[in-house]
Amino acid sequence: MVARETITVAAGQFEALRVEAIFRGEFGIALSGKATYWFTEEVGVVKQVSDSNFGGQSSELLEFRRSG
Repeated sequence: MVARETITVAAGQFEALRVEAIFRGEFGIALSGKATYWFTEEVGVVKQVSDSNFGGQSSELLEFRRSG
């Protein structure tokens, strides 16, 4: 799924493209889950959240300075 939305992280508020992905794999053990990423044109990934059958993790942009 893909959508445009405004997201607020520690570094500020951004207009972002949200991309959600579902993953499954066999690497000697069954792995499955979902990952969501928020991308902006000026920065790239500003936030990422994932959850799987082995746990989850998240990260977000803490600081951003515009040059100029």
